[in-house]
Amino acid sequence: MKLQKRLTTSYLIIALIATLLAGTAGAFVLRVQQERTARTTLQSMARQAAVVLRNAPNRSLAARELRALAEQHGLRLLVINREGQVVADTGDTLEGASLGDPASIAAALRTDSVFSYRGNGEDLLLAPIPIGGSEANNVVLLAVPRSSLLNSWIELLPGLLGAMAVAVLVSWAVGWYFSRRITEPLGKITEAAKRIAAGDFSARAEVDTSGDDEIAQLARAFNTMIDEVNVARDTQRDFLANVSHDLRTPLTSIQGFSEALMDGTVPPAQQQRVAAIIHEEASRLSRLVQDLLDLARIESGRFIMARRDVDLNEIIQRLKDIYASRAEAEGIKFKVRHPRKALPIIGDPDRLEQVLTNLLDNAFKYAQQSPDAPEVRLIGKLGGVRGVAQDGAGGDLGRWWIEIQVMDNGPGIAAQDLPHIFDRFYRADQARSGGGVGLGLAIAREIVQAHGGEIAVESGDKGTTFTVRLPMNMGHQSTQESAQHASA
Repeated sequence: MKLQKRLTTSYLIIALIATLLAGTAGAFVLRVQQERTARTTLQSMARQAAVVLRNAPNRSLAARELRALAEQHGLRLLVINREGQVVADTGDTLEGASLGDPASIAAALRTDSVFSYRGNGEDLLLAPIPIGGSEANNVVLLAVPRSSLLNSWIELLPGLLGAMAVAVLVSWAVGWYFSRRITEPLGKITEAAKRIAAGDFSARAEVDTSGDDEIAQLARAFNTMIDEVNVARDTQRDFLANVSHDLRTPLTSIQGFSEALMDGTVPPAQQQRVAAIIHEEASRLSRLVQDLLDLARIESGRFIMARRDVDLNEIIQRLKDIYASRAEAEGIKFKVRHPRKALPIIGDPDRLEQVLTNLLDNAFKYAQQSPDAPEVRLIGKLGGVRGVAQDGAGGDLGRWWIEIQVMDNGPGIAAQDLPHIFDRFYRADQARSGGGVGLGLAIAREIVQAHGGEIAVESGDKGTTFTVRLPMNMGHQSTQESAQHASA
């Protein structure tokens, strides 16, 4: 059964139950009210009968007028003695019968109260006619069958049933309207989901999303999800294209030059240069495969790093030695600066060197595009205290941080690309888009964050600075000396 039918049926069942309960309660109240009214009316008729009896000139005329009054109002006349036995009955059914306990009847007679009688197939309400004087042996009663009250209630039953039917129909219409308002947008969202499952990623939930109700929120979230899915698909499509290109390019070079070496078409004087090209392309291919493996480890949660004492000065010095020859070969001014004191942290030196290598490779690549003399800087320093003292309720009391900056004076990164520069598979489309699949910086950020640090970028029209901040190892023996040296 469709949701709309289930909701409408639920509304209808609730309306039926509510109507039946209200009808039953109303009928009960009406029956009680009718009996109360009948007792009051019967007492009033008894008083009128008493007036007739008092004003009649003789008993014969009084009897006729009393009988006429009873017949006019559909009442019966009973005459009982003081023991409650019926002496006469205009209904001819209770003569000789006892109406109940004499003491109870006597009490009702003294107060002229209405009382009831059930027996001999009769169910009556009886009211004594108060004519005064307690010495009479017999008492005249007015009686009305309770069935007349039921008949009166039955006369109202068609109207009540009609009102109940109208209420149920109105409830059904209201339930259908509101259930449709709920299910129609859900149906549109479902239809859009089916189209997307069939491969149509242009589908959207055509629902009014301007409201704050749950349906509007669901539609907005659904459309936003599809937009993000499309962005992810486009990004992955670009990633596959870039990976295919970056795999094919070095493989083509390796294959071509290796075939040339095997064919003997490379002169002996050029063989060393060709071998160097093959080695460089193989290294490039190895880095790409390593990035893909690192990404797979990150995605699976198996990106494990060592935790040991590390002096960042040693990594900076090693990178200085590695990139010095490259800087000289490419005509790039390479400046390295770091303090003599240790820059101690706890982490994985190989992963941290991977981060800085990625940043330096990018810096060297883009520095070559500088209109001025290309320049790259690698700077390590004590970054000072980050965080402020709190109230002792578990707040950050501040700690020393170490900063490593990699700068180049090449083309800057466009402002619209800066927020996404660390996203996976993202590549800027402007001047700094020369190759790569957009994984290096994303992996670098994962490594830095795994060390409890952060990585940031600043760039303008010219030049870019990447800053890596890592928490200092406060337990290292040189930490206090380094902090005092930086504060001096």
